[in-house]
Amino acid sequence: MLSRLLRDRSPACRSLDQRRETGWVRDHDLMASRQTTLRARANDTGDAKRRPARRGREKAEGGQTIDRRELILAAATRRFAEFGFEATTVRQIADDVNILSGSLYHHFATKEEILEEIVRDAILRSRDDAQRVSTLKLDAEQRLVALIMVELNRLTASQEVYAIVFNERKFFRRSDYFNYLVQAKKASYDAWSAILSDGVREGLFHAELDIYLTIS
Repeated sequence: MLSRLLRDRSPACRSLDQRRETGWVRDHDLMASRQTTLRARANDTGDAKRRPARRGREKAEGGQTIDRRELILAAATRRFAEFGFEATTVRQIADDVNILSGSLYHHFATKEEILEEIVRDAILRSRDDAQRVSTLKLDAEQRLVALIMVELNRLTASQEVYAIVFNERKFFRRSDYFNYLVQAKKASYDAWSAILSDGVREGLFHAELDIYLTIS
């Protein structure tokens, strides 16, 4: 039923999808520009170990290709989820993938860039799903159930990533670097709020429903 609800979109929803695709381009262009700036600053310091990021594909014994960048992201995801972003050091991540900490900068300019790579798609897709479901031509209860199902599917598929998104929410708000993701989270909250407000107005939900606590 959920797949049918999400497929049968009105012209307004299809228009939203077009705007969403434009938003993805804008968000990713902003990310690319910021990462370029970070790498330029790193090079200007004269620190030889901080070079522009590149794909780290190597040949393992037996000819199997190893993507060192993906190994770094996997190790960082585990550590950020368990210990927190600020408590995790670049050296610890490098040790987990058996490389020197200086070598990690061949793949990522900063630790913040690693964090961004881990959480970016999860946050942007959650925003897009929330906005899309909120505009479906259904009553508020059906939209709420559909959105909960979508979110639960994402949460169970990427528990560590969403743990990071939740645990680092204060850090994101403190950092200008992550402002576009903070805005995406705000847009997602607004979509949830719109569904709940519709439900209260339609008499489907309790009139004294605390929308903020419900979403939180």
